[in-house]
Amino acid sequence: MIELVRVIDFLAGRKLLSRVDRQSFDCVDGILSGFSPLSATREGTLSWSRQPISDWSDIRAGAVICPEEQVSNAPGEISILRSPDPRRAFFEVVSRFADSQGKSGIAPSAVIGENVTLGENVFIGPHAVIGESCVIGEDTEIHANVVVYPGVHIGKRCRVFSGAVIGADGFGYFKDENDLYRKIPHIGGVEIGDDVEIGANACIDKGCLDSTVIGENCKIDNFCHIAHNVRLGKNSVLTAGVILCGSVQTGANCWLAPGSVVKDGLSLANNVLVGMNSVVYRSVRKSNVQVVGNPAKIIKVMDEE
Repeated sequence: MIELVRVIDFLAGRKLLSRVDRQSFDCVDGILSGFSPLSATREGTLSWSRQPISDWSDIRAGAVICPEEQVSNAPGEISILRSPDPRRAFFEVVSRFADSQGKSGIAPSAVIGENVTLGENVFIGPHAVIGESCVIGEDTEIHANVVVYPGVHIGKRCRVFSGAVIGADGFGYFKDENDLYRKIPHIGGVEIGDDVEIGANACIDKGCLDSTVIGENCKIDNFCHIAHNVRLGKNSVLTAGVILCGSVQTGANCWLAPGSVVKDGLSLANNVLVGMNSVVYRSVRKSNVQVVGNPAKIIKVMDEE
């Protein structure tokens, strides 16, 4: 249960509340029972809308965060909270007030190698494997069946979801005198910054000589592949099925849409958006651009914030 007045104070403090509709907002001591989507609101919950609402007939929420241009047309029992960014405001509230205490503890079936350093409040799920000499920062969650190879460093407040593999050898071979492929030893590592999320069944290979590096606050979706020696800039997002080939380097705040591929050895500048299923064959050296297609080409220059 959440006091609505606490939500209002929280949003006001975050400068995410423009105005509360006093005409319909009768009880500042009202209690919210939880959260629900606008398409299926439940009585007494908090919801949000991207667009102004004209028809409230199917809305049962106790309060709705709306855009600033929302008119005062809600029934008396529903409170309108106007915000310059309703989506952010709603999920800031969920993050702050939802009853989802972080997990901690080590499952009995987890396997922890020698000389592993675990920070406070770390969670290691069932059948997860943590190799020797790994370092895992405080408040990090390693979910079931994750494999973290020896020597990997993972920062604070990270979440690694089931089936992910971090620190396996990269894909590298040379031909010997008989024209047969021989494996290139990989003696580098993987370094993952703070506040990173790694989706289910994602793979991050360790570097050949140096480390593969994932910058702070990066978000990596399910089934992504990050090859050896990649350097992913901070606050970047890889959505489902993205492939970064060996030694790719990205700047900060890049967004790669589902199924996109970046060829080995290339670089992306800051704030590059790669479109769905696009294949990048040449480095993108200009910041704040959108590239789309196969081969990917710049189709839009975005405004710098």
